[in-house]
Amino acid sequence: MESILLYGFSSIPYCTSLYALDIHGVQVTENVGRTGVITGHYLRDRSQRPYMQEAVPPWGFLLSDAYISLYVHRPSLTALQCIRRDAEVLGYLARFRFA
Repeated sequence: MESILLYGFSSIPYCTSLYALDIHGVQVTENVGRTGVITGHYLRDRSQRPYMQEAVPPWGFLLSDAYISLYVHRPSLTALQCIRRDAEVLGYLARFRFA
């Protein structure tokens, strides 16, 4: 999956990293950034992060409120896009950006 994220990364403006989450908020890929794959994030539990506590609207896209990143300790935003098969939510594509 990281190769798919890498392929699309350069076409997403203002993005620091991309990763995929399962429906429980556990990361199922490494982070992907400008320099390539950033290891050490696979199976990271993000379920308690502020953006995972917000309700994703019915249209399947959420832009989080600002929060302080645990990793870079800076104000940050995360955009979540539902990954669906028909009506079933399989997980989320997350786009992270810090200020």
